[in-house]
Amino acid sequence: MKESIAPALRISGIGRQAFNLVKFDVKYWHRIAVLSYQSCDRSESPALFASWTANLAAGTSEHRSSRRPIQPKGFSAFSRIFR
Repeated sequence: MKESIAPALRISGIGRQAFNLVKFDVKYWHRIAVLSYQSCDRSESPALFASWTANLAAGTSEHRSSRRPIQPKGFSAFSRIFR
């Protein structure tokens, strides 16, 4: 899985400083989401600012961002589990 991150970043046109979380799709192995959360390590409920979804098979990427942070439902409970 780790070797899939570099191609996903290249397809998305971003560097390592642009994100703080990578999500792998178990069902569709060729899809990798690269996510940018606000203060992911310091906040109990970090807000999502931007995401890139790379399709390694097609060589395409989709980018989404928000001027207002997106607060994912249930993320605060998830983050407490892994602290």
